[in-house]
Amino acid sequence: LGRVIKVRMVSDVETGKPRGFAFVEFEDPQAALSAIRNMNDYELNGRRLRVNFSNSSHLETLAGQLGMDMTRKDANVSIGGGGGGGNAGGSSVGGGM
Repeated sequence: LGRVIKVRMVSDVETGKPRGFAFVEFEDPQAALSAIRNMNDYELNGRRLRVNFSNSSHLETLAGQLGMDMTRKDANVSIGGGGGGGNAGGSSVGGGM
């Protein structure tokens, strides 16, 4: 998929238990697009992953130029229902199960 720079797993503040989603920062936008293209709707341990950009409009623009429709409702982030985020460096995707 591409070189991963950073992974941030999101946990519940009170319980410390995983909330079921994470943010992954890739070295470049092409790697982030590859992760979305190859991992979105992938089944893992009986659950479907949802993978998309976290909140980076410049990456959504790039995806559009490459023919990926990021405006569909089912294309919004979450591996696990989380969302938001964004990153100044690299290219981030978020997702959940």
